[in-house]
Amino acid sequence: MNIKKMRAVALFFAASLLLSSPVFAQTAPAAGPAAPVASTSTQADDLASLQAQIQLLTAKAQIAKLKQEIATASGAPTAPSSVVSNAPVPQTVSVEPPKVSGGMSAVTITAFNGVYRGVVNVNGEDIPVQPGQTIDGGWKVAKITDSEITLVRGKQTIVLRG
Repeated sequence: MNIKKMRAVALFFAASLLLSSPVFAQTAPAAGPAAPVASTSTQADDLASLQAQIQLLTAKAQIAKLKQEIATASGAPTAPSSVVSNAPVPQTVSVEPPKVSGGMSAVTITAFNGVYRGVVNVNGEDIPVQPGQTIDGGWKVAKITDSEITLVRGKQTIVLRG
């Protein structure tokens, strides 16, 4: 057998082995008549689906909690929540608004997955805030921790404690 024929046989043999490997067996189409192929989800598809479910369940848990708080505040009897979830529920700290100079006070500080947001009362108006946001009077929200909202304007700093 000459060298060209030996190379062709070796190449054919290598291609046969490669196409029969598990990696190609999953993606290569079968020879012969086209048969319906069941779609298989990838790990990325599964992860995206789970993340969407987490967001949905978290929102449902928040709604149930808010409904219960509203019912409690209005004096109505509360029904047990129909939402049961293992999804993380945002941590909420409600505080009596301690007034500070300038008519600003911290109303609520929330945290979810390490991201803090708050509500600041400015002259009787509750304003949702997040770090980097500028509110009335040119105050910029410098940072929010689990117990404080720090506002900065020029060289002035106000710390609203929760």
